[in-house]
This record gives sequence, structure tokens and C-alpha cells, in this order.
Amino acid sequence: MSKQVHLGDQGTTQGSLVNAKRLSKGDAIFDFYGDGDELIAVINLCIQIVKDSNVKSILQGIVESIYFVFSVAGLETYDQGLTKIGRYLSEWERVIEKIAKSKRLHKFILIWPNKEAAYLNWARSISRRWERTIYRTDKLRFSEYEEYRAYFNRLSSVLFELSLYFTKLETK
Repeated sequence: MSKQVHLGDQGTTQGSLVNAKRLSKGDAIFDFYGDGDELIAVINLCIQIVKDSNVKSILQGIVESIYFVFSVAGLETYDQGLTKIGRYLSEWERVIEKIAKSKRLHKFILIWPNKEAAYLNWARSISRRWERTIYRTDKLRFSEYEEYRAYFNRLSSVLFELSLYFTKLETK
């Protein structure tokens, strides 16, 4: 075995692309990146099982948006990202409104009726956890901006509405 010790073996890693300061791997900033990464993985599972090309396109846009948010955090370009975040929000509002026009949910769903709905709800729950991380670390400035707060909130809403869409397809 090599005697070389990697810096990560000591429980620290680089904090961001802009700030090369080493941080504890237990720092909340890494929960932010880890939860976002987990969300991308689950959304990619959804993309693989969903047959509806419109929903696939929406999910691909969500993954793109998460990578964009990662870049905003890593490069600390919060102000410059506001316009693009606004476009994501507008698209998601249209999706939410379109799905919400159909039959509304009248009872609590205990068991999702199909894989699509279950996986999308799983993605929604991860997005809620990801949203909470922006408030737990002082290294992120998302919570200072109304647009970013809305982005994180609407992300879980659009995933929930998509899961309802598949639930409604099953119950028709």
C-alpha cells in the first residue's frame, strides 16, 4: 500500500470553485451538493422509466437547472443567475397549472399506484431535503434571494404535480 496520504483522507475537502479553503466533509455545504446529486440520480431514474416525451423533457430541464444552481453556488454568481432561474420558474408554473387543471387530489396518497408516480414522489421528497440545506449553511446565499427561494420551493411542487399526473393516469 502506498504511503501517500490524500488530503480527503483527513476528513477535509475543497469548499468551492472560488474559495479554495479546505472544509470539513461534515460541513452543511456538502449536504447541499450531496442532496442535489442524489436528486439528479433519482430524476435520471424517472427519465428512464417515463414514456411520456413531454414529461421526459420537463425532467431533463430540471436536471439542467440543478447543474445550473450548482454552478451558481460554486462560482458564487447569485446575481447573474436570476434571469435564468426566472425562466425555470415560469416553465414550472405552466406545468403546475396545466396538471392542476385536471382532477384535484381529494385524499392522501398512502401508496403511489405506479413506478412513475412513486419515483417522482421520491424525487420530490429529496428536493424538499435539498431545499432545507440552503437555510442550514452560511456558505450559500440562495436564501437571500426571493427568486432562489421560489426555485427551491417550486421544484418540489412540480415534482409533486408530475407524480399526481401519473397517479391520475392510473385512476382514469
